Amino acid sequence: MVKHRVSGVPYEVDLPSEPEIKSPCIEVCEIDFDTKLCYGCHRSRMEIENWFHMSRKDKLQLLETLKEREDYYGKYED
Repeated sequence: MVKHRVSGVPYEVDLPSEPEIKSPCIEVCEIDFDTKLCYGCHRSRMEIENWFHMSRKDKLQLLETLKEREDYYGKYED
């Protein structure tokens, strides 16, 4: 909540403190039988289901993990 004052009248405005973190989904929603990870974004089913409930910190941490997984398993190619 940010407090402002215009012409002596206080008012409050809700401003997002940080920009929203975009989902890593690339719309290739298919789970690899062996790794149990999505071919497209390298997330597990649990990570996919929990994305919109995760804190900003947890999302950033998961994005770092996904970079490591992509380096290991390779980037999805059509």
